[in-house]
Amino acid sequence: MFQKLKGEKKKYVANTTVENEEFNFVIPENSESGMYRLFYDNENGRYFDVIYNQEAIDVTFDASSPEKSAVFAISEENKLYQSYLNSIESQQLKLDSIQIFNVNSTTPA
Repeated sequence: MFQKLKGEKKKYVANTTVENEEFNFVIPENSESGMYRLFYDNENGRYFDVIYNQEAIDVTFDASSPEKSAVFAISEENKLYQSYLNSIESQQLKLDSIQIFNVNSTTPA
């Protein structure tokens, strides 16, 4: 399933089936540019976000870890976005660890 993200709201755009571990979406011509969510495993709620800017998006990824493995063949916006996500990952993990530690250390025994 492919959804347009607009703040807290999500708008259904297209659906498709996976065949031989591949799938394609045809985005309607009048679709606006912006962030879209690509659900590739509805049963487990697995997805990742892409930027659509009136151009084709060609991406390959490992379904077990799309946020770390996505490789965009085209779409400069998505290449830059993926590079940004990869560059902040270690810092985000450190921040998450600090927050978990603080929550656990303030919880009464």
